[in-house]
Amino acid sequence: MIVIPAIDILEGQLVRLTQGDYSRKKVYSYDPVVVARKWKAIGAQWLHVVDLDGARQGHPVNVDVIKSVIMEFGPQVQVGGGLRTLEDIQSIVELGASRIVLGTSAVKDPEFLREVCAKYPDMVVAALDTRNGVVAIDGWTKSSGLDVLEVAKLVEDAGVGYILFTAIETDGTMTGPDIAAVQRLMSHVSVPVIASGGISEPEDLEELSKAGVYAVIVGKALYEGRLPEEVITTYSAPKEYME
Repeated sequence: MIVIPAIDILEGQLVRLTQGDYSRKKVYSYDPVVVARKWKAIGAQWLHVVDLDGARQGHPVNVDVIKSVIMEFGPQVQVGGGLRTLEDIQSIVELGASRIVLGTSAVKDPEFLREVCAKYPDMVVAALDTRNGVVAIDGWTKSSGLDVLEVAKLVEDAGVGYILFTAIETDGTMTGPDIAAVQRLMSHVSVPVIASGGISEPEDLEELSKAGVYAVIVGKALYEGRLPEEVITTYSAPKEYME
């Protein structure tokens, strides 16, 4: 398991939302590039970058910032937020991102997802963000009405390289991850699972590591000092996932 720092960008700033609520944001840095430089210096293997404006508007918005982050950190960056057309996906790939994170488009258009997976093999991360086991879409603002396990099998069959699971109820709350939900998901799919949401202490990471997740995305707990920055290098990717 590896620990991946999160850089969520809203209006060019690094922020964290609570439970995906845009009205409950906290700004942690006015310059995400400086933060990317810090994580690189500490030894982070990957960064998780989300264009929150893009997720809400349906197309990439903070492209210049994302480009600068990738130039600073290197290509081991996965980028999501508003990637709903091949043109938008291509624009992010051309910035140098090694993975693309699809949420709404992965859920709403399985044929589109298959097309993207065929064009970018092993680069696609399907983000399954749930409330009470139901997948949310459009920047977490709407419900798809679809059960997460059903969607997980669909995206796996489409050819995604990874599934990113977030229980929205825990995201940004630092109340602990939903381990049971993560384990349920992992029992239904064979692709590597990335967990996100609710991480608050080193013990949470230990539990997720024991559960067998490929990676954990951590945001607020790092920025609030609840986790020591050394956890970024405490864990490493299983050999079969080393890149």
